[in-house]
Amino acid sequence: MNPDINEGALPVSRAVIEAYAAGQLEDAEAIQLIESDTTAMELVGRIQVDNDFLTQLKGAWSTDGGPPRQSIEGYRLISEIFRGGQGIVYKALQENTKRTVAVKVMLGGGLASARQRGRFEREIEVVASLRHPNIVMVYESGALPDGGHYLAMEFIKGVPLSRAHIFGREEAPAESRLRFQKQIEQFIQICDAVQFAHQRGIIHRDLKPGNVLVDRDGVPKVLDFGVAKVLGVGSDHEATLTGEFVGTFAYASPEQVKGQASDVDTRSDVYALGLMLYELLTEQHPYPVRGSVSEIIQNITSTEASAPSDYDSRIGRDLEAIILKSVEKEPSMRYQSAVALGDDLRHWLAGEPVDALRDNASYLLRKVVRKYQVPVLLASAGIIALAVISILMSVMWYRTAQAEQMAEARLVQAQKESHMRGEVTTMFTDIIESLQPAEGHGGELTVRAMVDQAARIAGQRSGGEPEVEAALLEAVGNTMLALGDTLESERYLEESLRLRTGSLGADTPATADSHYSLGYLALVRGELDVALAAFTRSLAIREATVGSVHPDTAYSIHALGLTFERKGDIAEAQRQFQRSMDIRSGAEILDPEAMTQSEISLARLQRQAKNYEEAERMYRASLERLRSDGSEASPMIATVLNNLAVVEMFQNRLDEAKSHYRESLELRRRFYPEGHIEIGSTLLNLGNVVNNAGDSLDAEPYLREAVGIHRNQLGDRHINVAKASQMHGKVLLVLEQYQAAHDAFGLAHQICLVQLGQEDWHTADVSVGLGQSLTGLGRHDEAEPLLTHGYRVLADVRGASSVETVRAMRGLEAHYRALGQMDRARLWEERIHRGLGIDGATDP
Repeated sequence: MNPDINEGALPVSRAVIEAYAAGQLEDAEAIQLIESDTTAMELVGRIQVDNDFLTQLKGAWSTDGGPPRQSIEGYRLISEIFRGGQGIVYKALQENTKRTVAVKVMLGGGLASARQRGRFEREIEVVASLRHPNIVMVYESGALPDGGHYLAMEFIKGVPLSRAHIFGREEAPAESRLRFQKQIEQFIQICDAVQFAHQRGIIHRDLKPGNVLVDRDGVPKVLDFGVAKVLGVGSDHEATLTGEFVGTFAYASPEQVKGQASDVDTRSDVYALGLMLYELLTEQHPYPVRGSVSEIIQNITSTEASAPSDYDSRIGRDLEAIILKSVEKEPSMRYQSAVALGDDLRHWLAGEPVDALRDNASYLLRKVVRKYQVPVLLASAGIIALAVISILMSVMWYRTAQAEQMAEARLVQAQKESHMRGEVTTMFTDIIESLQPAEGHGGELTVRAMVDQAARIAGQRSGGEPEVEAALLEAVGNTMLALGDTLESERYLEESLRLRTGSLGADTPATADSHYSLGYLALVRGELDVALAAFTRSLAIREATVGSVHPDTAYSIHALGLTFERKGDIAEAQRQFQRSMDIRSGAEILDPEAMTQSEISLARLQRQAKNYEEAERMYRASLERLRSDGSEASPMIATVLNNLAVVEMFQNRLDEAKSHYRESLELRRRFYPEGHIEIGSTLLNLGNVVNNAGDSLDAEPYLREAVGIHRNQLGDRHINVAKASQMHGKVLLVLEQYQAAHDAFGLAHQICLVQLGQEDWHTADVSVGLGQSLTGLGRHDEAEPLLTHGYRVLADVRGASSVETVRAMRGLEAHYRALGQMDRARLWEERIHRGLGIDGATDP
């Protein structure tokens, strides 16, 4: 279940909603319940948009419930890969050939409906007839003893199309065509596969990134023909689908969502290909596909696609025209076949005029002149050009030689970077394979398990190249830091820096990256002088190598600001944050998250100065910027919501603060691994504000979980653990759970004594809490010295009227009342009145 959907709030079960999303629900009453419920429809949208990636990995890695219970003669089932509306897919070993295969088993077996059976049988027939290098190959099919069917096919070691180029997105703008070229070459193979199916009368009807897997060699494979339509073949089963949507809403054509089966032809697959190409190059959808079914249908049928260049300015006019032509609402305006789309992409690769713009005469002329510029210039200039050429030849030769040298250097660098990305890709593919249940790794795979495996094989994957090994080790070290393991993080980051310094030199962008990572490690540990030195070194290298206004330089400057803030130098912190903001706001292409990083840091300083209105204005501006692209979910949005809630809490707007803390917590649980320190911090804040609102019983579970996370991540000596445990102890006191409160304050007290000393007011405040819990347990002899000492320090440091001092006096009053010493209790009561400014108080 998606972590931000409350299952208890759904009007029907998730299984029923999944059937609705797959177009397989026939119960009219259940359909009405789903369509009238906002939460249910939100889940429908997410199921339909899902590209199956996480589901496949979970299936491949999980052994919940033991080995697959299904038994198929001739196959040894290893693990469940995927479970969908049509069937379950297993990874299996074909016993007679000893090859690894994927086996799809029809859901329901002999109890499956006629519709399910018909679709599954048709898929067997359809896919078995297709033999193409870019379509998943079927080996055999058969019947099962329970009346069901299975389909054995090629097992693809790969990832969905949308993830295939995740390691190749960091090229500079000048190299963007090279990146696009690789993606287009791959996409043309998909077009060819779809055309092959079309030529055999088969329309896929459910093309989407999740139904195209790319193997480790970069070869795409189209799969899942479970809802395919066979042209010219009528059946009673197909007739039942008239008026019913078939496919996945997010990648459906206008004619598909209208439910007229007769209008769906090969051009519907072309539309889906266009959507996939759009998303592949922009990482965006051309129109919103979230919300109610009616809203999604309206967008699919009427909302024109946004220009791809709006999301990536490096997408040129030709490529944009191809994409937009393929997603035309009217089928007659699209490419009329998948091969036509593929051919136009080939034209783009060759620098030839594309069919999408052939009606534009001036465009054609420019393309011809550009391609044949030498003959055109010679014909136009005639003999005069000969004289000019003779003068310019030497200059051209020199410039050409220079260009060749630069190109060669760039090629070498590109090859190195490509090799490193390839090694990273291969390494993590190998990790996935090594962690399969068949290899003896039981239990649920965790992020930590994957990173540990990465660390073990990083040196093996580097092939003896220190730059590659250093990049892998830095990735592992930063991930260890994100998971809270600072000791392991230090080991890998230090080794990465050593390799880079020895191979590349001490003053290169790569070594600057290592210093930056080590600086953040020190910052997390609270080693502020070490962090300051590391960030200063990183900044000096980046200013010397990439320039003073480069985005990487801004990151080093911002990190310095964080360090100065932690050291208490607020003026210098503000100066550094503003420097990073100025660089980022002046960039040619604005990075919303980087801008927000600077802005929320400046807002935090405003909050600390009690300029709450200005801080709130800045936080809300950050939220608006982050959500400007339609996104409602990201780790940065979670951070801004958390900080906005802090401001609202200080302004005593507790209901608003609770709402934003809860929203932040939901997002952080979605994006961070279980037990991450960011989740713990948000739980602590939420528990605190709920307690301040007067609901200690509701606050306690939040604080208990927060303390557990802080202890797991930071250990039992970190001051933040003491603060979390103290906060939990205060709530437990209110709930009169004195033993639990004693344990919470006892942990906090031990840490504060070591880290801060007995005379620090924070330690004194914790002493008071520990004394109050001992009073509640009846251990008065132990309670009194703690309460008395705590009061003395707090009165001296914080003053008689501070919240902490008044709490200490209340603890002493309760202590003496519990002992029956009413005169002394009344004297402390009067002291409390005096501290609060109430007349009539006397000294005890």
